[in-house]
Amino acid sequence: MRTRRHRPRLGQHFLADRVLARRIAELALEEPSEFYVEVGPGLGALTEHLVPRVPRILLLEIDPSLVRALRDRYGSMPHVEVREADASEFDWKSSTASVSSVTVVGNLPYRVGTRIVTDVLGQVDKLRTAVFMLQREVAERLVAEPGSRDYGSLSVLARLRHDLRIALRVRPGAFRPPPKVHSAVVVARRLSRPRVEVPDVAAFEGLVRALFRGRRKQLRNVASSIWQDAEAVLRRAGIDPSRRAETLSLEEFARLAHLGRHARAARS
Repeated sequence: MRTRRHRPRLGQHFLADRVLARRIAELALEEPSEFYVEVGPGLGALTEHLVPRVPRILLLEIDPSLVRALRDRYGSMPHVEVREADASEFDWKSSTASVSSVTVVGNLPYRVGTRIVTDVLGQVDKLRTAVFMLQREVAERLVAEPGSRDYGSLSVLARLRHDLRIALRVRPGAFRPPPKVHSAVVVARRLSRPRVEVPDVAAFEGLVRALFRGRRKQLRNVASSIWQDAEAVLRRAGIDPSRRAETLSLEEFARLAHLGRHARAARS
């Protein structure tokens, strides 16, 4: 595939380290799936390791010139589909609903990486594994523990249904052109069942995000915008109202979700 010029508008930093590309592909292939999706194949550094070893693969690429090059190379292969699409606006749920297992892998654009991760982990019901190359700061937020500076709503919501780990740390020189930031590869494995039971996943997500909007404030102050009797809800959940959202475990957020269902909503 021909080398092409970088297009800053698309945030393109092409993976140029062939050894690293093979290692990332191996992470995606550790647990076989029926269907694979590669986000942003670009010049095909990962693709060339995936295509010969998977039963079906969808390549999502936003750049029309790269789409043409990928179709020239892989278009004749019946198990490969190349689609011109923006992965940050892709309908993940319906596009993967008919398969029994899905693996998603990709070198994600820095500017929309968090959104793509959130959509994939939240919408792909049959997800088995996700392997994401991300800006290192985003990767560290995904795997952060309660009380750490990187812990936030992304950390809580990702671990509800996944085991996550940073598998590789990547230097800027692995890309062409080199980005100004460091990267990391995160592996997310879908659990057979959620770590904790929550009454309503969408409501749980809304609660977690709402509490983290005031991450430096005491919970009694943040929660008062959610429930009229916020301090009582917190105490019934066994949580000191003077704590902050960044100190709560997944289990504590789940307790609040259960108890908060029956609490009176704060007056707007």
